[in-house]
Amino acid sequence: MGTHPAAGHFTSLQDWKDNALGVANGFLSEPLKLTLVNVVGGGEQEWAFIELKADATCKNGMAYPQRYAWALKFDKKGIVVQATAYLDSALVQKCYDANS
Repeated sequence: MGTHPAAGHFTSLQDWKDNALGVANGFLSEPLKLTLVNVVGGGEQEWAFIELKADATCKNGMAYPQRYAWALKFDKKGIVVQATAYLDSALVQKCYDANS
């Protein structure tokens, strides 16, 4: 979601890893590591909302203190079939511009 370099519509987990995550990993000094902070919903519910954080460092030494809120929809087998991620897109753009 958004207009930054990692934004887009992805059709699979691999597509997201290659494109969105790939953009972030391109400007970070180490691969991005997400930490789960909170989960609301899920289980028997079709939707879950999760809060994640990633405190990383860019290749140029700039801090990347990213926070995420993801809305996840699951099918009856518990597989994610829809995901929307909300994040600090200005931080993505700033780090991308400074490290590309």
